[in-house]
Amino acid sequence: MDAVQNSIEATLDQLAKDLFADGKIKSTYPDLDWTQRLLAMNKDFPDATIILHKSGKLPEAMYNIFTDNKIQLIAEYLGCGPDLCLSPIWNLRGKLPAHPETVVPWH
Repeated sequence: MDAVQNSIEATLDQLAKDLFADGKIKSTYPDLDWTQRLLAMNKDFPDATIILHKSGKLPEAMYNIFTDNKIQLIAEYLGCGPDLCLSPIWNLRGKLPAHPETVVPWH
């Protein structure tokens, strides 16, 4: 999980640098943890999380978890069945309070 967190932080770092360079956010908020950082960026620029989501980038560390045989066996054991499928749309999606564009109904 450390690899996943590190890769998410790197992705957010690049987003922060890009948005700051474009004048969209006041700071890159380097001293905040990744959840607070995304909230701060989104406060400055409400579409920050949408840009993150629409980038279509999934960190390799997350891909490795999704394709790990042990994780698939756990999901099967929990009753998901032997034929598991993940969404072919690989991305990170920040879920922010009071941000309707980030709401995803159960599916």
